[in-house]
Amino acid sequence: MKKLVKICCYGAGAAIVLSGGAYLFRNQIIASAIEKVVPEFTKTAVTVGAVDFNPFAGQAGIKSLTIGNPAGFDGDMLKLADISVKLDPQTLLSNKIVIRDIFINGVSINYAVSSRGVSNIAALQQNISSNAKPKAAQPSANSAHQAQKPEKQVVIDSFTLKNAEVSASFAGIGATLPLPDIHITDIGKQQNKSVKEAFADILSVFSKETLTAVQNAAQDTFKSGAKSLNKLLKKLF
Repeated sequence: MKKLVKICCYGAGAAIVLSGGAYLFRNQIIASAIEKVVPEFTKTAVTVGAVDFNPFAGQAGIKSLTIGNPAGFDGDMLKLADISVKLDPQTLLSNKIVIRDIFINGVSINYAVSSRGVSNIAALQQNISSNAKPKAAQPSANSAHQAQKPEKQVVIDSFTLKNAEVSASFAGIGATLPLPDIHITDIGKQQNKSVKEAFADILSVFSKETLTAVQNAAQDTFKSGAKSLNKLLKKLF
């Protein structure tokens, strides 16, 4: 009996030490999880500079999140300087996580187009959209006895992105273009959204703003070039 009590005490002590260690190293654990999980649906390399997560206050900060280019492109595509997240801590262990606010300050985008005429932004969006779609369950011998685990849903009350810029090249001339601020509300409120689906929606809006900025800049560049050529021709003839 005494031996059993000792074993129970040692087990309880080990559990406390392990849980305390997990809390102590929670930021490193979360950073590693981001670098492992996010590439599963972006199909790109992902690195995190630092994470600061307070589960009791429902607040998290992420510094220097970098997303690499999709296959067929070189280097990094996105660099997010500062991400601040506020969520409802009571929903962390539920099937629907409620995020009150996501605020991203400082984003750098390297815009590129492949030889096939596909941009890296469009390629990333395709990767995320294809992986965001729920997959049909594969039948198995134990399927009748095992219930499929439901995918976690998410509600994002407010998403804000500020101070973003895109670097692109037009006719051999490099340019850095500012992007307008993005503010989206009530993601996943009217219709259930998985985490992947929610961020696919956010990326869709982000992609449209980026492509619009690039297209407008390209048109301005070509118009300016045409005017310069017209002036030169008038001088020559």
